[in-house]
Amino acid sequence: MKKSTAYFSILLITLAVVLVGYLVPVGSIKHFAHGAFHAAFNPWIAISAAACAFIFINNQHYWLINIACGVIAAIVVLLLHKSGLGVMSILIRATAFVYIVYILNYIRLIIGKQ
Repeated sequence: MKKSTAYFSILLITLAVVLVGYLVPVGSIKHFAHGAFHAAFNPWIAISAAACAFIFINNQHYWLINIACGVIAAIVVLLLHKSGLGVMSILIRATAFVYIVYILNYIRLIIGKQ
């Protein structure tokens, strides 16, 4: 399977899960998707995700490093804003971080094909 096909499949599966979460009233999926969407617009998360996406571009363990960077960035943002250090808050912000990295890589794959 080509990389662009795999990326597109992951995107479709994620959108399907979120859509089902909104159509069938599943509160946890709606809360998680809503929180991750809003966390993606946090400039601390977005800028650090873009920086990590391009700094570690040629690393063998690219996704593991970016997931670790996402968790670290989520903890730092929560500590700076003096919010609660809940596991769900960290997971939501880390998911937003990885989502931004994913979108940037998908765009890079699409542009690289042309």
